[in-house]
Amino acid sequence: MQSILKQLMLSPKAGIFIKENPLYDNFDSALSKLKKEAHPDVMSVMMVDITAEAAMTEMERKINLVMKVVKEQDHKITALREQMQIHETTKSSQTPQLQDMITSSIRAQYGGPPQTSFMYSKPYTKRINDLRMPVGYQPLKFQQFDRKGNLNQHVAHFVETCKNTGSRGDQLVKQFVRSLKGNAFKWYIDLEPEAYSLPLSTNGRWIIDATTGRRVKLMCVNWAGHMQGMLVEGLHRRPLDDIAALVAKLRFNCVRLTYSIHMFTRHANVTVKQSFENFDMKDALVGIAQNNPSILNLTLVEAYGAVVDSLAAHGIMVVSDNHISQPRWCCDNDDGNGFFGDRYFDPQEWFQGISLAAQSLKSKAQVVAMSLRNEPRGPNQNVEKWFQYMSQGAKLIHQINPNALVVVSGLSYDTDLSFLRNRSMGFNLDNKLVFEAHLYSFTNNMRDFWMSKPLNTFCASINQGFEDRAGFLVRGQNPIPLFVSEFGIDQTGTNEGQNRFLSCFFSYLTENDFDWGLWALQGSYYYKVGVKNAGENFGVLDSNFTKAKNSKLFLQRFQLMQTKLQESQRLLFYTDPSSNFTTSFIMYHPLSGGCMRMNKKYQLGISSCKTSNRWSHEQDGAPIKLAGSILCLKAIGVGLPPILSQDCSSQQSIWKYGSNAKLQLATVDEQGQALCLQRASHSHQIVTNKCLCSNDSQCQEDPQSQWFTLVPSNLRLIA
Repeated sequence: MQSILKQLMLSPKAGIFIKENPLYDNFDSALSKLKKEAHPDVMSVMMVDITAEAAMTEMERKINLVMKVVKEQDHKITALREQMQIHETTKSSQTPQLQDMITSSIRAQYGGPPQTSFMYSKPYTKRINDLRMPVGYQPLKFQQFDRKGNLNQHVAHFVETCKNTGSRGDQLVKQFVRSLKGNAFKWYIDLEPEAYSLPLSTNGRWIIDATTGRRVKLMCVNWAGHMQGMLVEGLHRRPLDDIAALVAKLRFNCVRLTYSIHMFTRHANVTVKQSFENFDMKDALVGIAQNNPSILNLTLVEAYGAVVDSLAAHGIMVVSDNHISQPRWCCDNDDGNGFFGDRYFDPQEWFQGISLAAQSLKSKAQVVAMSLRNEPRGPNQNVEKWFQYMSQGAKLIHQINPNALVVVSGLSYDTDLSFLRNRSMGFNLDNKLVFEAHLYSFTNNMRDFWMSKPLNTFCASINQGFEDRAGFLVRGQNPIPLFVSEFGIDQTGTNEGQNRFLSCFFSYLTENDFDWGLWALQGSYYYKVGVKNAGENFGVLDSNFTKAKNSKLFLQRFQLMQTKLQESQRLLFYTDPSSNFTTSFIMYHPLSGGCMRMNKKYQLGISSCKTSNRWSHEQDGAPIKLAGSILCLKAIGVGLPPILSQDCSSQQSIWKYGSNAKLQLATVDEQGQALCLQRASHSHQIVTNKCLCSNDSQCQEDPQSQWFTLVPSNLRLIA
């Protein structure tokens, strides 16, 4: 039968992308190694005698060696390609993949952009692919597969299934996943979270891989392309592929890529060069010519597509977002772009623009979602027109590209979807409908309150307000996905009010494991509100787009956010209804971004969330137990570290939330004094101290060191 690899090359739908680039091994006299290897002419013989999987590995290894000396040994590459062409008549299905790999390798060696950046495209991960099958392995029969067998057997069966999928690849892979039971299924859902296949769909409150049903968590960064130049920011500073690589390096799996309606309706045939000349951005044009010369003479629409392609080459999904109509900075209440019928927001032109965008991106599988409109707002906004035009726009996009998710934003700068509590849109677009919401420290003029209001009570009110206006959508009998597509802070770390907002909102986001999009990627702009080369403090990258502006702030505080914590319960139950997939908790410290972990000496401290322990807490006022053990968390005094003890019944082992914010975990000492968990000053150690501001609504102390969130997770591993 036709191999799954060939099918994957033809159909992006079944492709699985992992952000790895294992192409280059440590180079140690590659030329001498080549001389010691068998001549490439014997490769076709090898393909007959060994398994297809082993043959793939052997040929990859030889190609890696050839790449090291490609400039001097290109005749060997040519010979290898000729052998592959000869071998196309055999049963081997590796040839198309290897030919593409060679093409990419040659381009990379000579300075051209790689074709795929070696995106891994199999329905199992690179780690699984690298496992060697037992000698003499006999494939398991698909219909007889059960929970017995070791990991290699599970993997081998998965490989065998995928190799013999024929034209029904997606269905058979899905059938295989649903056949897994017990430990075999746990093994599958614990695969690297970066692995996913396209297109995406929805299941209840979750966005999922439409093929397997596994949840795909969108962890996005916003990259602005909607402003005057109508080109994504930063291409005058760095090559496009370098910026895309940085996105992947910072562990984002998605970019919310913005555009203006007028780019498609009024400037579709304008080139990048002409656009920047029209806006008198000549200095930026010089930088683009130096760093991205291939972009200059593309039309603006073609350049947008080139950005999508570059991100796709690095395994990054794209949410294409209609940010505004008139290309400019967004957003003001009276900028003429706020709501249907405003000066620049003609509904018919909007329909035309989003249709053209959907049509131009339809063939790009990595565009997993189309967002209808950013932040509806202004004096003319009203619910009836919202329902009328958003419904028409959503159906229009779905008709053009039924594979894409359709993302719909709320009113009042996308902070309010409360009108959906008692009235739905009446459709779900074949499980493709997603809503989005935004929140910043300055939302609803709250900017100054983070430093002046009692932090416990103010944080509680902010998170509850978001829940009431948008978060409720993921709950109840008919939950639907909510994408928190914009939030952010000053990435320099110097704004204490915004830092407080981040700790507060992170507790809510992690506890609910929302899909999210951070504002923003860009560290500067070509032009913003009358200023050329304007800086962006909210940007993750520095102004030259070379590195993270504050890598310590970002990498430490976002580590748990950039982790899938919950899998769809429906998937877990559907796949193995007899299995007890219990939910445990991660004890998360939002101020530091770390999690509670016990070391080898049974001491507790704040550490990386990747290695954190799991805990059980049945209810408020119950012991906190180390998962899988009989040990409970017990306080022993003021300023002292808590211990793990078999005493789970004393008052010092009973824990409840110590404030309305539900962010402090409190117990009592032997004298009945309330004690809260706290990260010790200038240390990673955890101690118990007098609870700060627990019952005083006017307290002005900063309780963040005592904020701990019990974050639920039904997945065994964090990766």
